[in-house]
Amino acid sequence: MTDRRRDAEFVAVATLHSRGLPMVLIDDRDQQSGQIPSIGTTNHSGAASAARHLLETGRHKPLVITGPSRFGCTQQRLDGFTSVYADAGHPVAEERVMLGDLKRGSGVDNVKRAI
Repeated sequence: MTDRRRDAEFVAVATLHSRGLPMVLIDDRDQQSGQIPSIGTTNHSGAASAARHLLETGRHKPLVITGPSRFGCTQQRLDGFTSVYADAGHPVAEERVMLGDLKRGSGVDNVKRAI
């Protein structure tokens, strides 16, 4: 989906909400404006928890495979994960962060490229 189409869809949803249609959005669909009530997952804290676990088990140079950058959850997870590593004195190197698409094949391909 293009950014323009996604924006147009959000405008349509926001218009319906402004006309009184009750709704709650799921995840990061309206983080910026806050116009529409929403619920979200714990992307930042969940990724931070995963990072702490890896550090506790001695993993200091993780390979991070993200999701598509168009999803707000991708940046939230990356921020949560990398902030824990940075605070522990083991910043994640840029070349250890690879773009994925949240599908298994993408993960496999990125791991193969990394090794």
